[in-house]
Amino acid sequence: MNQSEFAHISGQGGGFPPGGGGYGPPGGGPPGGYGPPGGAPPGGYGPPGGGPPGGYGPPGGAPPGGYGPPGGGPPGGYGPPGGGPFGPPGGYGPPGYPPPGGFAPPPGNQPPPGGGAFSAPGLDATDALSFAWNVISKDIGGVALPLAVGVFVMLLPSLVIGWGTGFTIGILQTTGALDAQTGLLINYGSQPIIAVISFACQGFMLGGIMSFALRVARGEKPDFGVVFSGGGTFVPMFGAAICYGLGSAIGFALCIVPGVIFALGGALYQQLVVDRRLGPIDAISESFRLTSGHRGTLFVYFFLMFCVSVLGVLACCVGSLLIAAPMHAVGMAYIYLKLTGEQPRPA
Repeated sequence: MNQSEFAHISGQGGGFPPGGGGYGPPGGGPPGGYGPPGGAPPGGYGPPGGGPPGGYGPPGGAPPGGYGPPGGGPPGGYGPPGGGPFGPPGGYGPPGYPPPGGFAPPPGNQPPPGGGAFSAPGLDATDALSFAWNVISKDIGGVALPLAVGVFVMLLPSLVIGWGTGFTIGILQTTGALDAQTGLLINYGSQPIIAVISFACQGFMLGGIMSFALRVARGEKPDFGVVFSGGGTFVPMFGAAICYGLGSAIGFALCIVPGVIFALGGALYQQLVVDRRLGPIDAISESFRLTSGHRGTLFVYFFLMFCVSVLGVLACCVGSLLIAAPMHAVGMAYIYLKLTGEQPRPA
């Protein structure tokens, strides 16, 4: 078959170029199976201007050894410069993360220790009770007795007035001198008066009681008379006791939970009035700040303290007054010191 016949059959015009050899269309590469004109030199190289021998990447690429693009990290599989996603040499995390060996971050970058919603740093409800019990049991006469006397004096006026009012109304109703409805009105009408007297007694005595307990928790041995030294904080303590009592009562009236939250949040107002000489509102506000995130611990503490008080009542009420009440005062002083960053210490 001649060339014209082959061209007719294949549908390609122009025929073979002179010289044979199986070249492609006119203008094809030079003999030897090379690509188009201007292609890479012999040896299967890429396009013109390609990388140097050895299968390297484009010009300006990384140095030999399969490194990444220009400007990439230094040898050893490191991340981008400046501690990008992978940080400084060695595969570390972003800047500010710990150095090799699993050390903690620098102090400025790490969160404060401890402290979830239910715990304080270094604070545990059972530790507070244990501390209070150890202090009380080691010195009943020097610690438990003064606190018990202070609590008894604080409660006595309101107990006497309340009990006396109820007893008198009962006698008058029994003799027929007072009908049941009038007696009920007198009983409920006397409650605000009893509450005011109770708050006044608390305002005077709580200052001395908390001052005594704080000194005990700081390792001191205060004199007996310290429990009666609350006159200097009477006004702010009286006002804070009213605000705290009303706030808790309103909260308990609103489905109980708000009352529990308020009672736990403001539980340290007494210590703040005595120790920092804060006013009523400031003391309650600061108490909320200190107890933020730690009210679960306080809840557990109050529950355990309630159980101790019940056991004290079962012991003819003597245990409640002589053991539970002093333990509660010292335990709250312990919690206050821990939340303010001070380490309690027994005498």
